[in-house]
Amino acid sequence: MPKSKVTPRDAKSIRDRLKTFAARYGSWAEFLRRVNVPRTTGIAWSRLDKPGVPEVPFLLRLSRDANVNLNWLLLGEGPMLRERQTDDPAERVKAALEAELRQSEDASPEEFRAAWDRMMLRGDWSKVEDVVLQLAVDGVRPRFQENLRLVRHYAGLAHVYNGLREVLKAYNAKDPKRATPLIRQVERLLSEPLVGMGLPATDEAPGEK
Repeated sequence: MPKSKVTPRDAKSIRDRLKTFAARYGSWAEFLRRVNVPRTTGIAWSRLDKPGVPEVPFLLRLSRDANVNLNWLLLGEGPMLRERQTDDPAERVKAALEAELRQSEDASPEEFRAAWDRMMLRGDWSKVEDVVLQLAVDGVRPRFQENLRLVRHYAGLAHVYNGLREVLKAYNAKDPKRATPLIRQVERLLSEPLVGMGLPATDEAPGEK
């Protein structure tokens, strides 16, 4: 059976994802050193034109030693790092931390597993679990509060806008000729913030149909 080849498009996509992962090591050269890949092989992988694709032995090494998710590397699917699958939020945090440590710590798969298991047996995780989750919440809190402030700001703006439109409607009923330019000006001034808060801007003056 003839040996099948990876398409140029797939090869370039794999190269780009591999370079993205290698950036975690600071440089391409350091990545090759850490995963014990010959320089000539690394050059072939990183070529701009017709890049080479890691063969199965290297893919296994990348997955085991560097914790690369092969679905991500080869297909662009899922997270960059291998993680245990779980539906529990706290377990997902633990799985993400385990994946990051597995990739970033200079330890063999056997050493990492032994150290991680020891930490689990000692109850170290149960001691820090609440702290980790609290740190995650505290990290997100400023962005949430800023969005909450904007929501309240836009809600207040919408209230003012609706009240102003009622006033302009009454003014338009009494003196349409003088009211129309003022109404148009108000519509223009409020159009951008209205769109920003997810409401449709309108060019229709109050009372116009």
